[in-house]
Amino acid sequence: MAPFLFALLSIATDAQVHPAVQLTSAYRPYDVDGITIEQIVGSIARHGPREGAGSARAAGLTKAEVTWTFRTWQDADRCEIADVQVLLDITVEVPRHRNRRLLPHAVSRQFDRYLEALDKHENEHVLLALEAGNAIGALLSSPAEDGARCTQVQRRLNKSAREIVRRYRVLNRQYDLRTRYGGTEGVFLRPAEGQG
Repeated sequence: MAPFLFALLSIATDAQVHPAVQLTSAYRPYDVDGITIEQIVGSIARHGPREGAGSARAAGLTKAEVTWTFRTWQDADRCEIADVQVLLDITVEVPRHRNRRLLPHAVSRQFDRYLEALDKHENEHVLLALEAGNAIGALLSSPAEDGARCTQVQRRLNKSAREIVRRYRVLNRQYDLRTRYGGTEGVFLRPAEGQG
């Protein structure tokens, strides 16, 4: 099992997920090849995932989609909230070398260090997604509101949940900029002296 997948499954089973959050996750490695660091970097540039149509390719990518539903009903001058469900779908894409046995030992070691750093970097994006899902779960699981009309409560809760999603998108972007997309955390491949 890939280290990242193990970490993702561990997070999901460590009771760190709000009861209203239903988590689904997928680990999708993409194939790369080459026997030198330069060739592997070129393969990652050609085959890496894209965040959206027309966007640049990345070495690794964590996509998190969060949706929510809840039901309200008016009980006199009190709005009751029930059946809260937050769906959090996380997909992680990182490279996988299709012919590891062909790699020279030094290249294999460097590629392993790179993958470990990339896994840690993507794991931070997973944690941010979990925080967002948990925040929405907590928001929507708030107690009934006295003196409020349910239409107002629905609007306020949906608006607040959308603000949480926006805030965590900003936090993800800031994390990537602060770490130079993982570069300051070891997510880089460079040919060693004498290697092509």
